[in-house]
Amino acid sequence: MDDVSWLSSAQDRGNGTTLVIAFEGWSDAAEAATIALKHVRSQLRARRVASIDPDNYFDFTVTRPHIKLSPSGVRRLTWPESKFYLSNLPNSPKLLIGVGPEPQLRWKAFSKSVLKIADAYNVEKVITLGALLSEVPHTRPIKVVGTTSDEQLAEQLGFTRPSYEGPTGVLGVLQAAFEARGASCVSLWANVPHYVAQTPSPKAALALVKRVSALVHLGIDTTDLESETVEYDTQINEAVSSDDEARAYVEQLENATSELLDDDLDVLEIATAEEIAKEAESFLKRHSNGD
Repeated sequence: MDDVSWLSSAQDRGNGTTLVIAFEGWSDAAEAATIALKHVRSQLRARRVASIDPDNYFDFTVTRPHIKLSPSGVRRLTWPESKFYLSNLPNSPKLLIGVGPEPQLRWKAFSKSVLKIADAYNVEKVITLGALLSEVPHTRPIKVVGTTSDEQLAEQLGFTRPSYEGPTGVLGVLQAAFEARGASCVSLWANVPHYVAQTPSPKAALALVKRVSALVHLGIDTTDLESETVEYDTQINEAVSSDDEARAYVEQLENATSELLDDDLDVLEIATAEEIAKEAESFLKRHSNGD
């Protein structure tokens, strides 16, 4: 049975589309990647064109549907589905935006559904967004790493080629599926201080938005994210300054990274492969019952 729901007509579909996609979950530390994509979607006034039915891909005891009440008190049930939005503004690159929770089940079949949607909009390039927890201080600029398996594209963009081996998430599965089809794939990851993992990070989201905007040549207004970042930094600074142990730890991180990090947002840094593997293995062990 087809699990893709279409909300657009054939006339919306063109050539040269770029898919930008992110998932809530382990690959979305501090919700940075999904905040970034939701901001891009809003700024480009992208409209929903497709979604993937969640029934085959989620354990609803792990990722539960939500009940919401309208202003008039009407109950509305929201399922954890993956949604796709199309931005097709004049004089702007065509963008297909995918966002939703990372599915727990049947990743092969899920990837085929994503490929089906991408084929319908003639996707030629794919950008995946993620964020990982790292031992970096919040006082430093967020670093974004760009990788691609395409040697020519890596040289053109100044990106590295991925060297990580080990457990992966659905982003890795999708990248492999798209690369097997010959699509150009780029992966962007932001580093988020691990001690503020529970706080949504507009600062990391802003760094990702800027990187996507530069890659796709978008004119994205980031005023809201910039204001939220100022408030975010202020709140964390106040919390850290009121705790002697936290303040000492942040100073320790600053000293440890002073030779590795600078104030240039174009410098690409990320956790080591060993750190990523450790996080991935820990995540898989915690969720092994949901496979």
